[in-house]
Amino acid sequence: MCAWTAPRTYVDSEIITHTILNTDLRDNLDVLDNHVHDNASGQGSADLSSLNTIVWADAAADPGNTGTLQRNSTALKYHDGTQVVVIGAVAAAGTPSPRALGVANGTQGAPGTHVHNPIEQAVVTDVSVGSVEAGSFMDSGTAVRATTAATATGTSRLVISVVFTNAEAGSLDGTLLVDGTVKATTAIQGGSYGIVNYTEVVGSGTFNMTGTFTGSATGQIFLTTHVIAIGAAS
Repeated sequence: MCAWTAPRTYVDSEIITHTILNTDLRDNLDVLDNHVHDNASGQGSADLSSLNTIVWADAAADPGNTGTLQRNSTALKYHDGTQVVVIGAVAAAGTPSPRALGVANGTQGAPGTHVHNPIEQAVVTDVSVGSVEAGSFMDSGTAVRATTAATATGTSRLVISVVFTNAEAGSLDGTLLVDGTVKATTAIQGGSYGIVNYTEVVGSGTFNMTGTFTGSATGQIFLTTHVIAIGAAS
C-alpha cells in the first residue's frame, strides 16, 4: 500500500498529468481506504482518549442489522440479532429497554412488583397418618411405638412430624426412625410434650416411619407423614 503524499499546490495554467492525478488522488484515496490507525500521516490514530462527544445523526428508523447502533428520533437503539433494544431510556410497552420503578403502567413497574416462574413445584400426592388409639396410654417402662408407612413414586420429599406427650412426672425419650434408622430424638419432661419434625428427599419406594419412646413414665405418640412429589412446574 502506498504511503500518504501531501497534495501539491496547483497554479494557474498548469498542465495536469496522469502522474499528478495518480499521486494526489488515486494513491492518496487508496491510503485513506486502507488506513490502519498507526498514527502515520494520513493513517489516523487508534487512541480515542481525547474523544468526548459522539453526535449521532437521526437515521429516522430502527437498526435492521445485527450489531448496528443508531439513533431514531430521540432514542438510541441497538439490534441484538433478534430484536431492537432501546439503550439508556424507558421505551414504550412491549419494547425491550431498562424499566424505572414508579407507578405500575405500560412502561414502569410498581416497586416490589414482580413475578417468579418456578421451575419446580411441590404437590402433596399422598398423606399417611398413624397414631396410637386416641386417649390410650402406654405402659411405663416399656418401649412403645406408633408406626405408619408411606409410598413415594419418583423423586419426593418425605415430611414427618411426631408429637410425644408425657402424662406423668417422670421423663421420656422420644425417637423417630425411618426404616429402622434413627433420624431424630427428643427428651420429654414430665407433664410436657415434645415435637420432632423431619424431612428428607427420597426416591421411589415404601418407607416405614416409627415413633417410639422409653422411660419411667407413660405417654402417647401421634405420628403423621406426608409424601410431597417434586416434579416439573405445570
